[in-house]
Amino acid sequence: QLVALQRAGLDLINVSLDTLRPDRYEIITRRKGWAKVMAGIDLALQLGYAPVKAYKVPGFKGQVGFITSMSEHFCGSCNRLRLMADGSLKVCLFGNSEISLRDALRSGCSESDLLALIGAAVRRKKKQHAGMLNLAQMPNRPMILIGG
Repeated sequence: QLVALQRAGLDLINVSLDTLRPDRYEIITRRKGWAKVMAGIDLALQLGYAPVKAYKVPGFKGQVGFITSMSEHFCGSCNRLRLMADGSLKVCLFGNSEISLRDALRSGCSESDLLALIGAAVRRKKKQHAGMLNLAQMPNRPMILIGG
């Protein structure tokens, strides 16, 4: 598809590769596909796409942070919610639980009913990793579907 996209005028691409090790790729992404990503990168280079350094501001001193949720659990104090494009609400990206705010709104719920629904979901949040013991084995919606 990349050849057709280039012919259609695509001049920049963004590739996300979480690791250079195939065995780790499957653990991190919870799916096979490292070879396909690498083949895509090779094809992009053959087609003349080149690595680009972007978002560099001269003289800016930035800060880099790491989210260490696997070794330093902060789930119990996490105040983040994710509203997805399909109207579902996730209170934890690690969890399988979602509630459909879209369905609630379409059924005519009031603002107070909606707030109660969200509040109940937040109160069900687990202390760490949505209560899941083995994150690598749990089914989950990929970030591309969640909107992250």
